[in-house]
Amino acid sequence: GVQVPNDSGVPDNIYTGGIYYERIGSNKWLMMFMVVQKIKVFLEFISTEHPTAIKDQIIRFSFIDSNTGYIELFLHDSDICHGWYIEPHMEPLKLMKRDADLFGSNQLPIPPSCLVTIWADLSCNPKRRLRHPVTLTGIDCNTRKIYISRF
Repeated sequence: GVQVPNDSGVPDNIYTGGIYYERIGSNKWLMMFMVVQKIKVFLEFISTEHPTAIKDQIIRFSFIDSNTGYIELFLHDSDICHGWYIEPHMEPLKLMKRDADLFGSNQLPIPPSCLVTIWADLSCNPKRRLRHPVTLTGIDCNTRKIYISRF
């Protein structure tokens, strides 16, 4: 079909997903993966609510199913680096298109997000930086895998 731009000039079927990290301890971070369509509202939210958050990977995509669409993140447990721990705050790590559509309204003033706590156990002497694969499903995008990265 024809893609009609919204007020930001982005076609209505294009969404943005992004990873942000916020330090919550000396060796502990909160990873936030958020999905939005309203970029301006989202950037205002981040600067106000998470001013110390560090931006990482950003992807643009459309949902495979335009009615009941979702994006799901799959962590690969077998690939965790020695001395690093990754704990999702919910399972499955799945965000719905309908929630991304509602973000910025009175019904959903915060962006839909998947939260993951990451920490290094310094007593284990982590040998290398964390570069942990996360597979994405439910979306139409050239990017099929992103990485959780910490030093």
